Amino acid sequence: MPSFATSTVLRDHTDALDIDLHVRYEFIVGEPSSVLFTVKNGVPRDVDVILQSDLVLSLSGTFNRTVQGGRSMQKSAIAQHLLEYFHAVGDSLGVRASSKMFLEEEDGTAKLTLSPTRSFLERRSPYIRLSAVDLLYVCTTPPRTPDIPGPNA
Repeated sequence: MPSFATSTVLRDHTDALDIDLHVRYEFIVGEPSSVLFTVKNGVPRDVDVILQSDLVLSLSGTFNRTVQGGRSMQKSAIAQHLLEYFHAVGDSLGVRASSKMFLEEEDGTAKLTLSPTRSFLERRSPYIRLSAVDLLYVCTTPPRTPDIPGPNA
């Protein structure tokens, strides 16, 4: 069966900042395929997702519609948060951060490598292998409404 991808968007809004996190997951079913199909409904509930080898997370972002370069993303608070997150909860997720944030030479994208911490056992239930995760943070400052003086001003 071929490889496939699915995606999701998470949103958070405050008075000072709107953040949309676009996440794209790539999976392998059986042997890897050169064709990558897009699936809209995600992974079925009765299918396990496993990490059999190192996983590289790609991190990119925009701020107020301006694309941020790889070096900016590598040094960003978001990148530091990701590293701290995987150091804090990696054991429970079965992964560890096996690199610092680095720049991919080919495309200049900020990346982080995660390694599995659990051994792969032969599984009886259906499973797919997670092969890549791309994270795109879209940050915008909400438009400010000008202060309009009231009738008593």
